Amino acid sequence: MCKYKVLHHNEDGYIVRCNECRHIKVCYKTLVLTLDEAVFYEFREVVMRNYESHRHRICPQQRRIHISTADPSVCMVFCLLDLERLMDMLDEAHMSLEIEKLIS
Repeated sequence: MCKYKVLHHNEDGYIVRCNECRHIKVCYKTLVLTLDEAVFYEFREVVMRNYESHRHRICPQQRRIHISTADPSVCMVFCLLDLERLMDMLDEAHMSLEIEKLIS
């Protein structure tokens, strides 16, 4: 049974890590991802790259930013505003993980 440590939470969702299996659960609005730590860092990088490449090119409310998953039949679609909020959550969780590494 998973026992979670909260890495970050806000009105849009939360990011937690299981103390037993070490998986990270990213819950953002209606999206839920369970990732190992390496994939969490990769996902964060993908979100950051997509945000940077689209932030001056599209209307912030248009859901036109596609992020692929390991399953070719599943894709996530975001507007720029949602991607920015998700990126902020991922950054906060990343900082929590890095601080934990420094103090342990």
